[in-house]
Amino acid sequence: MSDQIAVFLRGCPRVKFFNYFIHFTAAPTESQLVKQPSLECVGIHAFPCAIVRNVWKHLDFHFNLLAGPFLPALKRVVLHGNWQEIMADERFERFRNGLTRKGCVIEVSGEGTKPGCEHL
Repeated sequence: MSDQIAVFLRGCPRVKFFNYFIHFTAAPTESQLVKQPSLECVGIHAFPCAIVRNVWKHLDFHFNLLAGPFLPALKRVVLHGNWQEIMADERFERFRNGLTRKGCVIEVSGEGTKPGCEHL
């Protein structure tokens, strides 16, 4: 598993939305990141992957990226796939609280919700 997020974001500084499979993508380290001033929406899919051994450590890296200072324009995170088990875990609240403090909302895709990130 390698970091494709930092590579993509460095190469596309004006991108407004970005979707990826969280369990198949390594989170970038802070040294790999640059501030992404245009990114407003990130869609993440929770399709499971047996490669990830410590799921919560892996998720924390991604959640810290989304809630951190490198994505100042981020306003929406859209969750695709089955997030029920993850969202039921008390550790998910840290992530939700970090995004809320940033002014960002979390949406679960499905019937009756706004379209995903590609419909800004």
